[in-house]
Formats: sequence, C-alpha cells, structure tokens
Amino acid sequence: MKKLIALFLCLCLMAGIVPVMAESAASEISPASSGGSDASQPQEQDPILIYCSKSAIDHLGYDNMALLYNLISDDILPQVVSQLTTAFPTFIETDGGKAIGERIGLIVYTSEFPDSLASTSKSLAYVSGFPLGTESYVCMLGVNALTLFEQDPETGTYTFKESERANLENTVIHEMMHAFLNDYIRAGNTDDKTNNYPGWFSEGIASAVENVYTFRYDQYSKIYGYSRENGESAEVCTDDLLKFYKEYSEVYPVEGGPTHVPDIGTSEADGNRISAYTMGYLATLYLSYLAQADNPTDYSSFSAGEFRTGLNTIFSLLHSGHTLDEVINSIGGGMYENTDDFTAKFVKGENGDGTNGEGESVTAEVSLGFCVSYLNYLGEVTIQLQETDPDATANGSILLPLDTAEKSPIQAQAPEGVKENQQYFNIYRDPNIEEENQPYVYSTVDPAIAYQSGGKTHNIPLNEVPTGEGSSQ
Repeated sequence: MKKLIALFLCLCLMAGIVPVMAESAASEISPASSGGSDASQPQEQDPILIYCSKSAIDHLGYDNMALLYNLISDDILPQVVSQLTTAFPTFIETDGGKAIGERIGLIVYTSEFPDSLASTSKSLAYVSGFPLGTESYVCMLGVNALTLFEQDPETGTYTFKESERANLENTVIHEMMHAFLNDYIRAGNTDDKTNNYPGWFSEGIASAVENVYTFRYDQYSKIYGYSRENGESAEVCTDDLLKFYKEYSEVYPVEGGPTHVPDIGTSEADGNRISAYTMGYLATLYLSYLAQADNPTDYSSFSAGEFRTGLNTIFSLLHSGHTLDEVINSIGGGMYENTDDFTAKFVKGENGDGTNGEGESVTAEVSLGFCVSYLNYLGEVTIQLQETDPDATANGSILLPLDTAEKSPIQAQAPEGVKENQQYFNIYRDPNIEEENQPYVYSTVDPAIAYQSGGKTHNIPLNEVPTGEGSSQ
C-alpha cells in the first residue's frame, strides 16, 4: 500500500484538480522570523504536531499554526458537516446513518515550503480519496496556509488575515461536499472514465454550496450584455448567454495556461475552469430545479430551499442505485435521453441556437430559459446589495438565502454543541496507515453501502471496484 498511496498522491497533486487556487505567494522567510511564540514546548501528542506540517510550523510559527488548526477543527469543519447534513438529510437518513464516514485525515501546511507530497498542492484546500481494492477506501483533507497569513515587513512576524477567512470557509465547504459525495455516491467517483460523473456535475454540486457567484464574478459578469455592441448591460438575454457559451474563451493561468471555454462538454479537459465550475453550477441547479418543480418552465421565483430539496432528491436516487443517465432522463420528463444528451443540449439545444427539433416541431431549450432567468435574478440581487456596499455581489450558495449579503454560512464560532455532537468526518490520525502515507485514513463506510450507488451509466459489482485510483478535488 505504501507505493500505491505515494504514487496516487503524486499523480493527483500534479493534476491540481481543485476549485480555489491560491494565486498569491507568501514572502520567503526563515525559521528565525517565525511569527509565533514558542515559549511553551508542545507535548508529544499535541495535535498541532500531528496535523500541521513541520515546515509550516517552522516558517509560520507554532502559535499561528495552532490558531489555524483550531479554527478548522473547532469552528469551520464541525459547522460544515452540520450545514451539509442539515441541507441534504438523505446523507444521514439512509443506511442507518452509516453511508457517510466518521473520520477524515488532515494536513495543514504551506505550499511555499512543502515537506511531503501532501503539502505540494497550491490550492487553498483539497480533498483526496481512493479505493484500495474492494474492502477499503482512504481519504484526507489538505488546507494550505500560503495565503492565510501576512508578514509584517519590519518585524518579519506573521498574522492571520481575517479578510481571507470567508474564502477559507467557502473552500472547505466545497471540498467537504466532495468528501460527502465520495462516500454517498462513490460509484460515480472512481477513476472509471466511462462511468464517472462528468466534471460539470461533480464540481457544479460542490460549487453550489460555496460562494460561487462571488468567487467567479469575473466570469458571470461578462455574460451580461455579451452579445451587444457596447458589451454592457444589467440584464442577460438569450443571445448573450448563447454567444458567451459558444464563443467565449480565456487562458488561465494567463502565462502559459490552458484555454478555458464555457461548454460543459469540455469539463473533463484541462481547460475546465469555466465549464466545470461556472457553468457546472448552473447545470446542476437546473437539474435540481427539474427534480422538484411542478412546472419546469416557470422561472418566476427562485429559492435556495427548493434547490436543496431538488439536489437531495438527486442524491437519494443515485445512492439507491439509479444511474445518472436514469436520473436525468426521469427528472427531465424525457427531455434528455441520458447524461451525454443533456450535456450536448445544455443551453445551446441540439440545433446550437437554443432550440431542439425541426420545422413546426421546434421548441426552445428549457435550460437556456432557466439560466437566463436565474442569472438575471442574481444580477438584481447584486444591484440591490450594491446600494449599501458597492463591492457586494450575490453569493450564490444554496446554503444561504439567495438574496443574502452574508459571505459564508459559517459563524465566527461554532454554536454550542455542534463540535461535541459531530458524528461525521472527525479529524483523525489512523494508526493503521504508515507514517509516509499520512494523513490518509481508512473510511468507516462499508464498501457494500458506498458502491450500491449508481454511476453515470451503470452500477459497479463490488468485486469489480477499480483499485488504487480515485479523485483529488
């Protein structure tokens, strides 16, 4: 297993498939300029020594790493677990509450000074998990301190940047949604390319619970007036979204990065920043709308609660063994034959102009109307919020009211009892994992439960589960 985990982690971190990139670099410092006071000697079982990388402690200071670890373990992670289990009750209401793991490994590090494979990702946070044969599954959470501290130019000491806390909270929410789905609907989250859920689905769902509209406003804002000569408008029309979806592209990172385009059919490519996240968010919300709407063409109002209900239904159907192909066909009332058909028709329709059919049978692609209406709703919310805060935008997270000015659903401190009653994804160091393969832990979910779910196209017999592959998200 040693070589298996090391090889997998190396490959997945090289891929860097994570939603929030830490794009600013911390100033280089030496241990002598550490920001923390190390007057008290940490005990051998001190969780800071267990869960924080040595290089991060050396360069950022023990006290700073203690602050960050405690923030994650005491406030952020317990609230994230509580938020997701409340928003999507199917996670804990099926299989006697045993469909979600009780533990997750953790490493808090800085990619400026990596001292292991797990500390090389430059993303703010990531989740990694993969099966080891049919009997076990390992998982972990990584949190990168790189952009979370700022250095005093005179003293060289580091202090936590409170301005980055909401970003950290939203990123952990996104990543932990992946962890929940890796347990609850694992059959679509292996490395079987023919049966994995598409990137727009997995990343769209995770984006739906973070501040995606705020974080990706640089892309969403371009859609408004995109087809018009002056390129500026407070509203989106169908021509704006169609033109953006079919023609827009950007290179990211700017210097030598891949080209990203909006079409969700490209969400498996390297250039998937827009297709998997920005448009994947709209695609998964549209599916959740179909799953609970009496009239799928009535876009007169939008509710975060209704979106949560729709996604909860989709999760439940997938967990019970229905494939994503079957679910999309069913909730769409036959509008879409399967996942690939939905992917091809989303926004642009089968004719490429927002319509389906031919002659007198031409009909408008329903997803186009939904996305235009929803983007206009978020645009109206943004305008209203900017009356009191010029820099505000709609949040986009369905864990919050859609018209909120809140930046995150996470409170400054966990409410009483939330940490004490946390049943799932408790931070844990697994004594059964070799030192060089920390911080992975074995999942407590029975593989027979995890793999009863449907994949994209088919179910996976337990004896055919792929070995040593999986996801780093």
